[in-house]
Amino acid sequence: MQAIANEAYKNEPDKKSSIFTSESLPTSVVEAIRTNATGYLKKKFRNLDLLIIDDIQFVAGKKGTGRVIPHLQCLGDQGGQIVLSSDRPRRKLKKWRKD
Repeated sequence: MQAIANEAYKNEPDKKSSIFTSESLPTSVVEAIRTNATGYLKKKFRNLDLLIIDDIQFVAGKKGTGRVIPHLQCLGDQGGQIVLSSDRPRRKLKKWRKD
């Protein structure tokens, strides 16, 4: 995943990118909810050109992360790219939970 980010930066250094691990994404979401800063987190996602999430299988199905997923979609709608890594196929991942 780091190689993807490095290559993206090398080819287009003006593009904004961010890498989240399976630990840092839920932590960021929980912190944003706790501090009432979900608007900031949504804006951060919307302003990215490339979002990389490593080991997505660990956050799929976790409570609360489903609140952020719709905002990741807007990144793709605006021409940005989302790269996810997982050690299992998509059909084996748990559904996103909003509660």
